[in-house]
Amino acid sequence: MSNYNKSCWNKIYLLLMILIIVSLIAASAFIFDGAGNTSNILKYETSSSIFDEITTFYTSNDVKYKLEIDIETISESLQLAKDWLFSNFNTGGYFTYEYNPSNNQYSNNKNNIIRQLMSSRILAEEVEKHEDLINWRNASRIHRMNLNSVFNNWYREDGDLGYIYFGDKAKLGAMAMAIRVLIDSPYYEKYEEITTKLANTILYLQNDNGSFRAWYIEPDYSYDEEYLLRFYSGEAILSLIELYEVTGKIDYLNAAIKSQDFYLEEYIDQLEDDKDYYPAFIPWHSMCLNKLYYITSDTKYREAIFKITDKVIMMQNQSGEPDIDFLGRFYNPATPEYGYLHSASPAVYLERVCYTYEIT
Repeated sequence: MSNYNKSCWNKIYLLLMILIIVSLIAASAFIFDGAGNTSNILKYETSSSIFDEITTFYTSNDVKYKLEIDIETISESLQLAKDWLFSNFNTGGYFTYEYNPSNNQYSNNKNNIIRQLMSSRILAEEVEKHEDLINWRNASRIHRMNLNSVFNNWYREDGDLGYIYFGDKAKLGAMAMAIRVLIDSPYYEKYEEITTKLANTILYLQNDNGSFRAWYIEPDYSYDEEYLLRFYSGEAILSLIELYEVTGKIDYLNAAIKSQDFYLEEYIDQLEDDKDYYPAFIPWHSMCLNKLYYITSDTKYREAIFKITDKVIMMQNQSGEPDIDFLGRFYNPATPEYGYLHSASPAVYLERVCYTYEIT
């Protein structure tokens, strides 16, 4: 084919693609606003022509029908994720929360303290690894800036109680995440008193039966505490277990066991009752159950982690329908009440499946 003909064909092809995209009637998807409302959006199957090659994309992903997974590809992906995370660390000492590739812009009015602290935990882990001197120096510098930013701006005390104050409220999950950042940091000793006071607040929010309250300082809007505790309860238990592992203080372990045993009955023993089932509790509680099984050798924790993992695997898309990039995701469109489809879900559920596999 001559260069002239190829050029004409490319122009015709691009014109056709524009017309097809405009006229497509897409499958339904949903977008959520801050109030929890949903709106219909359009989702397209599109094609891209790069020189002589035509590539099909689904929701902006380059679909690979034959995946070759090995330690090298996993390590490469992990490093790319770390590079992206570190590149989004800003001069304020925290992470830029949201980037929109569709318009190549960052959201200036969105943030989430728990996810900020989860990113801080990754920084702490990187500094602890000491894999490469140059990378260690960079991670260490960023980690110190991040600790200063978090605890100078968002940490408060009320006597012997410490808490993370963000958005005019103080939530259980944020205190748990702050503990997990500090106990994995090489600067733990500097923040040991703060860690103890954060733990004091978690113990203060623990009820006599082992359940938790979701807030130290409640927000000025209505909320569903039961829904929030499906996330926060596991985060709190995990922070107490990990604090016990660092300090050896049995009171933290006993408190963790007390709460885990309560939520075993609350969430897991009644798992067949689908009306009370919500999979958000599975990721964090899987980590707790894994650790408690190794610490106590109590088989009830081993049995429980298999039970909840079997349940979440039932959610996994193993057909590749309605689109091939749904394959492998932990999402079932038949149960929209479990949450909308987003990229974080496969990561957190898969990680927790790995914790289950670890004790087989």
